[in-house]
Amino acid sequence: MNAIQKPDRIHSLRAAEQQCYSICMHLLKDEQLAVKAAQEALFELYCEDTVANRELVKKIAIRHALKLVRRPQAAEAAVIA
Repeated sequence: MNAIQKPDRIHSLRAAEQQCYSICMHLLKDEQLAVKAAQEALFELYCEDTVANRELVKKIAIRHALKLVRRPQAAEAAVIA
């Protein structure tokens, strides 16, 4: 399988950017966290050697948003304990 060319990956990411951010914002309800989660998700998509289809974007965006939701809870638990 041939590697996807850099311009094709960038075009694919630009097409997925709005969907990715929307999913993160819907889940996190916080603009700064949503931007961070979307950036992390888009970076992961860029590093993968595949075209970002809607289902893949959704899966990765949800995973990164949930990661940010868990981080503050883990920090709170450490402070309480």
